[in-house]
Amino acid sequence: MTTTNNTTIDSAYQQGVADEYRRLTQWHSPDVELPEYDKTILIMFDRTNLLFDTSKNVVCTGHLNKSLTKIKGRPFWCIDDGTTDRLVVTGWRYIYE
Repeated sequence: MTTTNNTTIDSAYQQGVADEYRRLTQWHSPDVELPEYDKTILIMFDRTNLLFDTSKNVVCTGHLNKSLTKIKGRPFWCIDDGTTDRLVVTGWRYIYE
């Protein structure tokens, strides 16, 4: 194998690693795509609309609740800190081990 082939293989490998990292750490918009129901995910939400809370983007674990979504007719997000109807979810992503 020549040096040119090794360089090409190394570049392809590095590009593949970068693409996979980007895919695994990508935040999804809930307006475009929803996660699987009842699967633990990371949720980013805006808490500025909640009383006495000035923090903007907060990230925590939670899930999209299937039964409450069907009852309310819209996505219902449950977070580990509690469940609230007033969450403004700005993004979500799967947790990979």
